[in-house]
Amino acid sequence: DKVKKCNKKMSQKIKQKKLYIFCNSPYGHEYVKKIIDLRKNESFHIDLVFIISAKEYRSRKGDSLKSKIKKLLLFHLRPICNKTITLIKENHYKHFFVKNINSKSFIDSIPKQSIGIVCGFNQIFTDTTINKFNLLINVLIKRLSVCGKK
Repeated sequence: DKVKKCNKKMSQKIKQKKLYIFCNSPYGHEYVKKIIDLRKNESFHIDLVFIISAKEYRSRKGDSLKSKIKKLLLFHLRPICNKTITLIKENHYKHFFVKNINSKSFIDSIPKQSIGIVCGFNQIFTDTTINKFNLLINVLIKRLSVCGKK
């Protein structure tokens, strides 16, 4: 009985955590494929959430109307031809386009004890964003760096 209660508590804690995968295509595509393959073959369950950068589609103050319309159209057409997003959708994982990962609304949405893996992402994380994660791993082709609470 004690073991069952312990497992149930652990399961509830795990469900609160999320594993965030920060990726862009084409840079993060191979990592996304590998993570999805690993996830299919494991019994450990944690919510997997893919964050795709929409930074380049932000409207700026000095943008012309033509530029704003072009960015809006590109943002809405991008998922149609993006192989990474297609792969994520085919495997029924949550995914979000985030224009600014350092925004208060995004930071507040991250549950405590969550883990982040950055694989080919074009936004810079502030200390506030980094510190929201229990562990944040930046995967590069030649280097691996880990940021976490001290």
